[in-house]
Formats: sequence, structure tokens, C-alpha cells
Amino acid sequence: MAGIATETILVAWSESPGGSFYISELAVSAQELFRRRGQEMKIDPGLFGKILRQLGFTTEPRDARGKKLKVTEAIYARARQLARDFGVPEIENDRPEGREDLRYVSAAEPRHV
Repeated sequence: MAGIATETILVAWSESPGGSFYISELAVSAQELFRRRGQEMKIDPGLFGKILRQLGFTTEPRDARGKKLKVTEAIYARARQLARDFGVPEIENDRPEGREDLRYVSAAEPRHV
């Protein structure tokens, strides 16, 4: 789950660098990543938020809709480092528009999902 959480942050960055995302929105994105890999999984936003905190990501204070994560350059850099550590897909900087643009940042041969 840590790898998917990291990948979700990379996807969020590719969609809106510096943007803020509710944890519930990120959990839905993580579910979509699993679905596209042939795994149906329901992700609880509260659990997803705990995983993000365990990975060192700090959320903003709760508002009426929930907690948000502001995807700053520091958050993005942390996510990229974790992506390397976990060998998870990362969005290529020049083509953020689709999931076909994922590539693996590990030493392994690049694979598309």
C-alpha cells in the first residue's frame, strides 16, 4: 500500500503541481490505480491518511470536507525518493496527461501500466 500511496502523490503532482488534494480524493485515485492493475480494492480514506503520515507526509488541518495534502515541491521530491526506494511507477514530467505515461523508476526495465 505504501507504493500505491507514493504513486498517487506522483499522479497528483502531474495533475496539479503545488495543488491541494483531499485525502479522500487521493484514496479514490489509489483505488483507480489498483483497478487498472486488475485488483478491486476499497481504500478507507482514514487508513490512507495514516499510511501517508507513516511515509512522512504531513496533511493540512481538517476542514469541513476533510484533510488535505498540499503537494509541494518538497512533497514531490519525497514521493520521488520513495518511488525509487519502492520501485513504483512515476509520471514522466513531459507527458502527465494519461496513465499510459507511467514508467518505473527502479533499476528494472521500464514497464507501462
